[in-house]
Amino acid sequence: MKKIDVEITETTEFGTVLKCSDLEAADEFEDFLTEQCFVPFKVALQAQEISFFFGQASTTEKVREVYERFSRQREITDCRIQF
Repeated sequence: MKKIDVEITETTEFGTVLKCSDLEAADEFEDFLTEQCFVPFKVALQAQEISFFFGQASTTEKVREVYERFSRQREITDCRIQF
């Protein structure tokens, strides 16, 4: 399974932002947030990446934890599909 590069930053205007350039992974992450985490967020589609905005009440550490949980689950699912 390929590693997906994401960038997690904190901005004054939008709070915590996660950017992902893998559109398929971003779509799966959006489903994960909606269906399993129930985390409020907004999405912006740019030319070569998708940005997830989590707002001022979120922290980069919490968003990183959620993304790592998504990544672990994605690895397990991919392993099941390969067998």
